[in-house]
Amino acid sequence: MFKSKKLLALVLTVILTFALAGCNYQETNTEKNTSNEQTEDTVTGETESIDSVSTTSTTVASVVTSVDGTVAEGEVAEGNDTTQITLSGNSISMDGSGATAKGSTLTITEAGSYILSGKLTDGQIVIAATKNDAVQLILNGVDIYCSTTAPIYCSQADKLTITLVKGSVNKVSDGSSYVLASGEDEPNAAIFSMDDLIIEGSGTLNLTANYNNGIASKDDLVIKEGTVIVNAKNDALRGRDSVEITGGNYTLVAGGDGIQSNNDEDATKGFINISGGTFTITSTGDGIQAETTLAINGGSFKITSGGGATKTASDSFKGLKATGDLTVSGGTFNISSADDGLHSNANITIEKGTITLASADDGMHTDADLTINGGTLTISKSYEGIEGANVIINAGNVSIVASDDGINSAGGSDTGMDTRPGRDSFVDGGSYNVTLNGGTINIDAFGDGIDSNGNLDITGGTILVSGPTNDGNGALDYQNSCSISGGILVAVGSTGMAEAPGSNSSQNSFILSLASSQAAGSTIKLCDASGNVFVSYTPAKTYQSVVVSTPELAIGSTYTLYVNNKVGTSITLTSVVTGNSGGGFGGGGGMQPGGQGGQKR
Repeated sequence: MFKSKKLLALVLTVILTFALAGCNYQETNTEKNTSNEQTEDTVTGETESIDSVSTTSTTVASVVTSVDGTVAEGEVAEGNDTTQITLSGNSISMDGSGATAKGSTLTITEAGSYILSGKLTDGQIVIAATKNDAVQLILNGVDIYCSTTAPIYCSQADKLTITLVKGSVNKVSDGSSYVLASGEDEPNAAIFSMDDLIIEGSGTLNLTANYNNGIASKDDLVIKEGTVIVNAKNDALRGRDSVEITGGNYTLVAGGDGIQSNNDEDATKGFINISGGTFTITSTGDGIQAETTLAINGGSFKITSGGGATKTASDSFKGLKATGDLTVSGGTFNISSADDGLHSNANITIEKGTITLASADDGMHTDADLTINGGTLTISKSYEGIEGANVIINAGNVSIVASDDGINSAGGSDTGMDTRPGRDSFVDGGSYNVTLNGGTINIDAFGDGIDSNGNLDITGGTILVSGPTNDGNGALDYQNSCSISGGILVAVGSTGMAEAPGSNSSQNSFILSLASSQAAGSTIKLCDASGNVFVSYTPAKTYQSVVVSTPELAIGSTYTLYVNNKVGTSITLTSVVTGNSGGGFGGGGGMQPGGQGGQKR
């Protein structure tokens, strides 16, 4: 049974809550289970946010959500009155129940809400409740250090909620080595939970993890808001089963991954979902890494992984990485990575958002389909810009700078390094297609501008390619066939491997060889006999071959190509694909304009 003092406090709390919050409460009192499995005392009410916390338990109880043992996210079961914990150097004092303090160690054994304040110079907060107990730690300006293990350690609970009081700054740090039980390797984070871990509230959490990980849950990690600053020897944030972030401000410095979910034993787990927040991530490993799927539909991200795009990758130093599907449905991204900017061993889908990438390897890579349905994608530095088994662009604004291919469709598993230092291996062979249905695509590539190890199909959009200056590559390069049925295409580069769309196209094209190489920045204009300008393009590099296709081109009509407002050459279209004589043009492997390509790289 409740002690009379505790019962009186609970009644006063409910009365005060009626007066202050205007919520409807029901109270049912039964005798407490002596096995400490779960209280049946139930108080129900609507959730209220914690803006500030008084040191009096009655005021606290009026703003802390309390429900029964079946709790919703962010809510906790109240098995005891709200307990006030004061940390004082190497000692701990309490006002309330549900926990015991021994020296510099606080052990919480019951469901409920616990308000912590003060400084602990070398001690630990342990949550050792039952598997049905929900525990809430309300941090109201704490500084907790533990030299030999995790400063905050949840060994068992239904879930642990850490609430950061508005305006409070809370510090947690650990030593560089842990004293663990024989054969054990956990806890391995400054804040570690064996069960679900939720972080909420608009205060600040400043965490230094000298031993291993920063914040880790063996189940789900959910962060709703707050300012979270983590400097970790290994991963900054880790949820084994999942990570879900809906808001907040994050500064993460990690010797491993910035954010990670690593369950590789259950296909329904190991995922990361982010819908909001502001992130600055500096990681030695991957910026954000999901063992299964990674989905981002909002937020602002500045990520530097593996030292950034000026470094050479010898391990996985990717910006965003997923073994399963990677989907971006919104957000702003600025990623500099020593490895791929965006990487998936399954599919990548970009719905919208503003994505800026600089990579020492690929800008975006997937082993399966890479689909862009909208948004703005800028790849300012890469080895290969966009790479996948199949690349489909339906809409959006895409700009690519690549030292090899701008867009490449090929097959294989991009899991290791080839003989090119720092660049991933991806092989040709099979049927791997590039399909361009819309959007604006601007490519500056020193290898092939667009390289399809299958078919290249263009149905719409505006595609501008400043291709290679060497004769071993082409602005367009395809294994099987290339057809164009809509859109605007201008592709310029060297003459040795130049190719045009094929004769199976329903839209006309021409391929021209200019008398001499034209300097970078020399503007091309295509006009009809009346002087109407169909296209105007200024290539970033020197060029001598020019491929143009627009819906206006008509067989039997004569067109003039101007270079810097001077006549370069004139040509009369005589077929679906027309080349000028003496141009020395041929497809890869010596094919004629519009013919099938030869051996791919």
